[in-house]
Amino acid sequence: MKLSEAEWAVLNILWSGTAFSLKEITNALQEVNGWSKNTVLTYLTRMEKKGYVSINRSQDKPYSAAVSKEFCAKNERTEL
Repeated sequence: MKLSEAEWAVLNILWSGTAFSLKEITNALQEVNGWSKNTVLTYLTRMEKKGYVSINRSQDKPYSAAVSKEFCAKNERTEL
């Protein structure tokens, strides 16, 4: 499991709390990367399919990390 820089950026936002709305994530990433809402949504959807992001569509804040930072860091070290 090798994460791209963009995936790390998304996960870093998600690891900073428990659950987020699309607007909250977009605002945070727009400041750093200049991403639009559509770009953020595309990443979140793709990352859900990979098992990195959890999306609970019945919640007001449906987005959260499905993997821990420690798990991702360990996998990155293993791939070196």
